[in-house]
Amino acid sequence: MPATFTKPSLAHEALPLLFAALLAGPACDGGRARAWEEPLAVRGPFLVDQQALWLEGSQGVVFALDPGSDPPRVRRAPLGRHLSYVLPAGEREGESLLVLTAGQRRERADQRAEAPALHVIRAQGAVAPQVSRIELPVAFDRVVRSGDGRWALLHFGPEQPQGGKDGGSGTPALFHNLNEVAVVDLSADLSRARPNPRALRSFGAAPLAALISPPLVVAGRESPLVLGIVLAPDLITLFDLAHPEPERREISVRLAAPAAAGDAASSSGEALPEQVLFAPEQGQLVVRAAGSAMSSC
Repeated sequence: MPATFTKPSLAHEALPLLFAALLAGPACDGGRARAWEEPLAVRGPFLVDQQALWLEGSQGVVFALDPGSDPPRVRRAPLGRHLSYVLPAGEREGESLLVLTAGQRRERADQRAEAPALHVIRAQGAVAPQVSRIELPVAFDRVVRSGDGRWALLHFGPEQPQGGKDGGSGTPALFHNLNEVAVVDLSADLSRARPNPRALRSFGAAPLAALISPPLVVAGRESPLVLGIVLAPDLITLFDLAHPEPERREISVRLAAPAAAGDAASSSGEALPEQVLFAPEQGQLVVRAAGSAMSSC
């Protein structure tokens, strides 16, 4: 959720500063600021370690405002273009803001081609925010994070526009494998981090959602198991985040048959996963689905 402020006038005080910073971007033909040529795409504010961040996707800039400074001061850092998803920072100290950008093709002489990317943004107090850019093979539009902040799981959401375009490649979205996911270890050196892609076996449906399990205690393993979990109609797919494909294959579990007639979901003949519950010490998870009995894994 966007951050809110306890100082009532702060957001209003910041607007002129942000607007001035936006117009101070690179100029285009004739010296006219690009902000006048392209519509602004601003999201925020997002609170990261007591700093307020705004994201602007047309120019590709992140703006940081320190609420404790008087007068407020805006600092900026480069960001990818065309925002597709923002995962706010959690409450733990030092947690980062995760931002997916779709990139763009070069269509004008004053543009540059840009690949899709995951951006990990950390506040840095009195200096500009640190932005780590991890280039992606495709323009994923969803990301979830593990509870300890180590893992990021990237995937496609269920709402895919037919014939829509991937801003990075210009390729129609329908040519992408919507069951492709990627894993990023956020605890690694982000300047060298690379996504670990994985193409899940498809049973004819795009994912509904994805999540990451807490560490699960499994008999016979020295260390806990952390699972990536992808939910789809009638199906749940599990895979080990720490072991890339093909070292460890995923496991797909069919959900139980639809409930008796009269259930809203059973009319479509699908069991739609709605909730996943975990028993970490027992190494178990339970899936609750509309139109289905409880399924335990």
